[in-house]
Amino acid sequence: MADVCVYYGDEAPNLVPSRRIPPGVKSRWPDDMCPHCGRPNPVDLGSLGHGHDYDYINEEVILTRLQVKDGKLALPDGLAYRLLVLPDRESISPAVLRRIGDFIAAGATVAGPKPLRSNSLRGYPDCDREVRELADRIWGPCDGKTVRSHRFGTGKVVWNIPLREVLAEMGVVPDFQVENGANDERQIDYIHRATATEDIYFV
Repeated sequence: MADVCVYYGDEAPNLVPSRRIPPGVKSRWPDDMCPHCGRPNPVDLGSLGHGHDYDYINEEVILTRLQVKDGKLALPDGLAYRLLVLPDRESISPAVLRRIGDFIAAGATVAGPKPLRSNSLRGYPDCDREVRELADRIWGPCDGKTVRSHRFGTGKVVWNIPLREVLAEMGVVPDFQVENGANDERQIDYIHRATATEDIYFV
């Protein structure tokens, strides 16, 4: 069970950052860098905070497996997410952007910056023009500054709003909290699984 799915992009070379390192190990890199190698993280999840789990997805999953059911982004094996987070990049595959537009129109919520161009030269320069036209339609007046959300179809896109705030507005509260003690470095962590009749937490 996870509240968020994170698309980390499909550029080369690519980086799927580590979800965590043991709390006793101090990274020599800043928080916005991968704690293992120091490369910039493609997606900033700092505003998600503790208690909301996430999964990474790639282009193949978006194009072939992900769909919208009851406002959630669902996979055939039963996983469902309330929010899709895009990478902090100005480029994206036109095919992925078309699919993301379909998700939002069908009721999904997507967080991320407005893309400006294609992430490859396939079909250049038409690919860049297609990305710009699609993004203008999906993001509308949303610029991440004066306008930070935009309705598109029955869903919406948000840009530069803390992820925890986006989830709270959707009525999604943290799935796991540590009480009566600090847990800033996630010394206490969890995995949430669910069956048809039970919720199971590994703590």
